[in-house]
Parts: sequence; C-alpha cells; structure tokens
Amino acid sequence: MNLRFCRRRTARRALQGLLVLFLFRTADPVSLAGQAAANGPAEPFDRQAASSEALGLLKELIRFRTVNPPGNEAELLRHVAGVLRKDGIDSEIVEPEPGRGVLKAVLKGDGSKPAPLLLLAHVDVVGVEEGKWSMDPFEAVEKEGFLYGRGVIDDKGMAAAAVETMLLIKRSGEGRARDLILILEGDEEAGGKLGIEWVLKNRPDWLRGAAFALNEGGRVMAAGEGGGGPSGPAGPRGVRWVGVQNVEKIPFSVDIIARGPSGHASMPRDVNAILRLAAALAKLAEHHPLPRLIPETREFFHDLASVSPKDEAEHLAAVVDIIRESGIRTNVIPAEARATINCRILPDTPPATFIEELKQAAGDEGLEWKLHEEPEAAPAASPMDSDLVRAIATAARSLWKGVPVLPLLSTGATDSQALRRAGIPSYGLLPFPLGTDDLARMHGNDERVPLAAFADGVELLYRSVRQALR
Repeated sequence: MNLRFCRRRTARRALQGLLVLFLFRTADPVSLAGQAAANGPAEPFDRQAASSEALGLLKELIRFRTVNPPGNEAELLRHVAGVLRKDGIDSEIVEPEPGRGVLKAVLKGDGSKPAPLLLLAHVDVVGVEEGKWSMDPFEAVEKEGFLYGRGVIDDKGMAAAAVETMLLIKRSGEGRARDLILILEGDEEAGGKLGIEWVLKNRPDWLRGAAFALNEGGRVMAAGEGGGGPSGPAGPRGVRWVGVQNVEKIPFSVDIIARGPSGHASMPRDVNAILRLAAALAKLAEHHPLPRLIPETREFFHDLASVSPKDEAEHLAAVVDIIRESGIRTNVIPAEARATINCRILPDTPPATFIEELKQAAGDEGLEWKLHEEPEAAPAASPMDSDLVRAIATAARSLWKGVPVLPLLSTGATDSQALRRAGIPSYGLLPFPLGTDDLARMHGNDERVPLAAFADGVELLYRSVRQALR
C-alpha cells in the first residue's frame, strides 16, 4: 500500500538506513459533527448494526493465522464463503496451491452498465515479532477504544468491510446497474504470484470486462497525531483529506556487498568488511534525494494548497535497510558483509538511475551492488475522471462536508499494480480515518484500528460501492 505522507522522524541510526518519507502539513480538519445537514441528509444507514456485524467478522478473520509464508488462506476463505451463503450469495474458491486460496463472489446487476465493479482485499498478513506485542496478535483484542490484531489495517479490516458491503447491498434489494464482483485473495504480501497474478493468468474470466477495481492503498487522514480525532478514539472524528490511490511507487531490493580480508578477531585488519559496509550505510542514512513531483503528486499538493494555502508539503525519497548478514563466529573476521536495502522509486525513474545515485552517496567504488530482480515497468496511472472516484467523493462528502478527495501516489505495492498492467483502472481506498500513529503500526507491533474509525470506514466503503453500482 503508497507515497506515504508522514512527518519525518529524527532518529537516523546508521545501520537502519532511511525510510521513504513524505512530509506534510495538511488542511484544517473537517469534523463529522454537523456536516450531514449542510451536505443534505445522507441516505438511511444503520451504522451500529453494520459496524457491529463487520467488527465481529474482522475478529474472526484475525484469528485465522494467515501469515505469509505459508499463507494458508483457504480455510479463512471457506469461512467467508459460509458467511456469504447465509445471505444467499454463492462463491467460488480456487487453490493455486494446496491451502492457498482466492475467493470470488458476484452480485448481478440489471446489465444497463455491462462493465462490473471489482471489490478486492487480501487476507494474508505479514509475520509478527514474537514477544514484542502487548497482547496476542491473533486474538483480536479490544482495548480502550481500539481493536488490536495482525491485519486489522493491512488488510483484513478492508476484507471485513468489503464482505459487509456485499451483504448490505444484497439485503437492500435495490436495483444495480452493474455487477459487483468481490475478490478476496492471498499472497499479496509476497508479491501476488499465488493471488491476483495467478487469477490474471489462470482465471482471467473472473476479471474480464471490469470497468474498474476498488482495492486497498489509499488514505483517509484523520486529525490528531494519535489517530483518534479531536474527541479521541471513540468520539467524533475529524478528517483532513481522502486520498484515492491511482498510482504507485516501484519497489525493488538490492544487496550491497562489502569485502575484505578474513582472519582471527584478535588481529584487526585495516580493511574490515563489516566496518566498510557500516560506513556506506551511514552515508546512505544521511543522503536525501532531491524532492521531485510527478503529475499525480503535483495535483495532490495543488489541491491541498487550494484548501489551505498556508500549508506546506515536501517529500524525500530514500531506502530502507532491511537485512544484514556477516560473520560465522564471534572470533572470526568475515571476508564478506552484506545488507539488503528495499527501494521505492517514482514510477518514471529507471532503477539503474537510482542505484547509481546511491552508489555515489555511499562513496565506495569497491562495493558490489546486486539487484534482486528487475522490476516491471510502471503502468499508467488510473484516471481520476472516473465514475468510481466520483462515487467515493460523493460518499466521503456525505460524511465529512467539503473534505478534499485527492489523487494519491502510494509508496507501498498493492495488487492494483497488476490490475493496471492488465488494463483495469484500479483505485486504492483504506476507508478508515487514521492518524500517523496508527498508520505507523501497519506491519509493525500492536497494529490497531480505532473502533470509531472502523465504523466510519464500513460506512464509507458501503456508500462508495452503492453509488458506483447505480
């Protein structure tokens, strides 16, 4: 999931490298209280019942341990199929490999708009650091207005909201101009080869003719650093802006390898592979590529400034040091040390160009730089002039009067990239209003979502999809 927007953190430990950052100061928050009347009354929605049902499903999903690898999403998907079946919605599950799964369910429209809407979420999750959580990450614990658990943000929260959206639309009995196709897949956290890419290759009929896809990857930025808005996690929530992801950075990984003479640790050498690598990483930690705009980010900042001209925004691109390896024993000086760095570059930047910039910053011509795998070229950005984007904007402004709805370049990779390459305009929306503190927990320890934000997100997703089906 992103051109990620967050305040730059000051800690720069040399062996940790740099996190890709976007700095921002955003528009004044748009509060929920009192907005419905100004926008015209929102159509009836039983918020309490919908959010309670979706929250119950999310807790069930968290308790399925779908850490990837190995994933094991099929059991979870069979559970979801049973939930859908109770409301008369049939589904199909395929297993690219035993235990791995993808689910498809369809609500038929009347055919007046023949191109369907795809609604996607992934149900695999990243692993956890054992002992670093303050509670069991797979128990779905409610505490002080938050739900804690691996995947509550990325991406089982979206999956639960998507299933609830399909159930609500089915129960409403309303006519639909187009089909709604729900796709829940696995393997997103490992690149999607056994998920959406497998579907594109082996079951393209599932996706053929889609008008657009709605997936993870966007942002609903809440007011307040803690993510709870001005009244806390359970109170009225302020929203600064809604970002609809329509383009992504390109991720790739590179090994940096330093070499030197090996020997006994009691006899230090002038050249030491570990210290050589550490020196290079320290220089990378201080390297800040020049900020540069592409059309989507230019539009983002322009539209944000039009709401609050005094605000400023800038962004820096860099790398994250994620893995280091060296040595075999404490009393042996190793001949080789290596670090793996993960890079996130703008979609119009060749990887070789960025690697060359990093080489110059490291200042050591003797290092070896080895690209893991050449990334695919970036597909074109999905157009913001879209019925789906207009539906999201209508839904968002029915909840938060006048909230800016902006194009968003995401730093994180999502399955939308594969769909765009296949010619399907794809958009990301993480529908829960979150602040920087909660966003920072994604893939980290004590991942959580405010209960009020989850209820907001369920309603936003439902209203967006309902509007797009008309």
